[in-house]
Amino acid sequence: MTMTKKQNDLIHNENHDKTIKKTIHEKAMCKQELRSHFLQVRKSIPEMERAILDQMICSQLLQHPAIQKADSLLIYISYASETDTKALIRALLAAGKRVYIPKVLTRETMGFYRIDNFDHLKKSTIGILEPDETCSEVFQVNIFQIKAFPDLILPVMILPGLSFDLTGCRLGYGGGYYDRYLHHCRQLPGMEALSMHLIGICYSCQLSDHLPESVFDYPVDEICTEKGILQILEHNESKKENEHGTS
Repeated sequence: MTMTKKQNDLIHNENHDKTIKKTIHEKAMCKQELRSHFLQVRKSIPEMERAILDQMICSQLLQHPAIQKADSLLIYISYASETDTKALIRALLAAGKRVYIPKVLTRETMGFYRIDNFDHLKKSTIGILEPDETCSEVFQVNIFQIKAFPDLILPVMILPGLSFDLTGCRLGYGGGYYDRYLHHCRQLPGMEALSMHLIGICYSCQLSDHLPESVFDYPVDEICTEKGILQILEHNESKKENEHGTS
């Protein structure tokens, strides 16, 4: 039986859709396998050794010019085997910095709330420390201030990750909270680019030569490990400037 051009096109489109879905599935599986791998790598670090590495990373960050100059810093509270941030947060608070901690608001969104001390934190349903109800100051990007003062020191965000590669690509836990948050900041009216300095932190054993990435991912500007600060020389600004959805 001879098929019409319309039937041929229909079959071609269906096969193309199946190929796209398969590719997306394979990438998702690859990321999930990588997450399991790097989580085990991180967990395998002895506790005493991890404490020493945490001190080294904290020292690197406190000496970082962008952090020393920044007035506002957005930082995660470390959980389980994550690179510790508690000592860093205490040091920044003691230095008079405005410190904002993430809080999950819905299944897809989070906000960053200012804390003055650790008394304003409480455990979430999964055991992660978050700002409590007394924390009402939410971090907001001041577009007008950025436009009026182009040399203004940018806020710094310190991101967790199971792994980072040499292009700044971050392997998170798969929830997509940070990428959606950064996308929201990028989509604010009048924003030509993401006006925030992104620093990923992890142990050197978590670095990767290459990680799978998608158009939804926001690469970091620098990576901090116990061995020093790795600046991303070929930072993909076009990815930040493109209109895209959430991950």
